[in-house]
Amino acid sequence: MGSFFDARKYPGSFQVVLQTKNASAREAIALVFQEMEKMGAEPVSEEELSRAKKYLTGSFPLRLDTQGKLAGFLTLVEYFGLGLDYPERYPSLINAVTREEVIRVAKTYLHPEKAILIVVANLKEAGFETGKREE
Repeated sequence: MGSFFDARKYPGSFQVVLQTKNASAREAIALVFQEMEKMGAEPVSEEELSRAKKYLTGSFPLRLDTQGKLAGFLTLVEYFGLGLDYPERYPSLINAVTREEVIRVAKTYLHPEKAILIVVANLKEAGFETGKREE
């Protein structure tokens, strides 16, 4: 399972990708929606925020470990106007994120009620086939 924003200068998408058995598809999808709603309603735990920060700052050098990755990254830095010192500032920017900011950003950018759901499954086994098209 993973999630990511399709970062652009103008609004992009937020995507969640997961794999599960047909029998647990509805439950897994419900849990994703619950988590999205929870992020906009209550603070993440200090432990969860700390783990996320460690992951993002620890894995950051791997995004720059080849000339091709570095060139692509610097292209994006320029495109978004982040400044050539952005790679040096990145860890402090990530470490400055607060639990309250997570809620603010979730409320601003996560809109589960506007989701477009794509399910690749045996729809009958996954509990989605109703005999009529859902809109």
